Amino acid sequence: MPRPLRLFEPDGVYFITGRCLQTRLLLRPSKAVNDIVGGVLARAIDEFDVDVFAFVFVSNHFHLLVRSQSCEIPAFMQYLRSNIAKKVGALVDWRGKFWDRRYDAEPVLDDDALVGRLRYILAHGVKEGLVARPEDWPGLTSIHELSAGEARAFAWPGGGDIDGHATTKRVLRVVPLPCWAGDDEDVRRVRVLALMRDIEAAACEERGGRPVLGARNVAAQDPHSKPASPKRSRRPQCHASTQAARDEYRAKYTAFADAYVEASAAYRSGRLDVEFPAFAHRPPWVPPHRLAA
Repeated sequence: MPRPLRLFEPDGVYFITGRCLQTRLLLRPSKAVNDIVGGVLARAIDEFDVDVFAFVFVSNHFHLLVRSQSCEIPAFMQYLRSNIAKKVGALVDWRGKFWDRRYDAEPVLDDDALVGRLRYILAHGVKEGLVARPEDWPGLTSIHELSAGEARAFAWPGGGDIDGHATTKRVLRVVPLPCWAGDDEDVRRVRVLALMRDIEAAACEERGGRPVLGARNVAAQDPHSKPASPKRSRRPQCHASTQAARDEYRAKYTAFADAYVEASAAYRSGRLDVEFPAFAHRPPWVPPHRLAA
C-alpha cells in the first residue's frame, strides 16, 4: 500500500506522532533521556523555521503540535528523529532501527480542534493510568512552559556542540496556540491549568479508585521491553470539530493527490518542466530507460 502524500501548508498547524520500533519503551523517561531529547528539540527549533506549540515524549512515542511558515516540517522532523535515534539509542544500548515507521502528520483545521489536540497532549501519562496528574509525568513535556511560563535551556547532547565548539545551552522555545496568541500570558496559563485539572478529574473517575503505576515505576521499566497489547488506532486524515471541515479538507487533499500523481508520471517520463501542485515536493528523477529496466 503506497504511503499517503504529505501536504504541508504554510499556515497549517499539524499534529505529529512518532512511534518507537515495535512500540518498545526506548524513550522511557530518565534525566539522561530528557536532557538528550530536550537538547535535540531545542537545537532543531533553532535550526529550522518551525513553531512548536506543545509536545510530550512518552515511553514509546511522542506528539508535537507544530507549524512552519516556510514548510520546513519535513527537514525539522528528519533532524529531530535521526538525532534522537542516534543519541538515545546509544544511551539505552539499542542498535539498528529506532522508529517504527515514518511519522504521522495530520492538519488541525479549527480552533476547537486545536485546543482538543493540546488537551490530548497534556493528558498523556494520566489517561493511561501511569500518573495521577499531567505534571507528574517524568518524561519531557511542554507543561512547564505552558502552565508556569518556565523557559528551560538544554545543551546539545554529547559533551560539545554540533559544530565541535564548546557546548551552548539553547532555550526550548514554545509559542502560544494561534487561537490564543492575542491573549495575556496569565490568561493562557489559567486555561492550560484548567485543562489539566479537568484531565486529572476525568481520569480519577475512570480509574474508580485503582492506583496509578507511578512515576518511579515508569522510570524503572526496561527500555527494550514493549507492552503486551499495544494500542493501535487508525490514523485520521485531519482533526476538525465539524464534519463539513473534514469533508472540505478531504476534497482539497484528493485534488492535491490527483494533481501530484499526474505531474509525477509526466516528470518521470522525462518532462522535467512539468508543474507540480503547490507545496508538493518533486520525486527523485530517474531516466526513463532505467525505469523500463
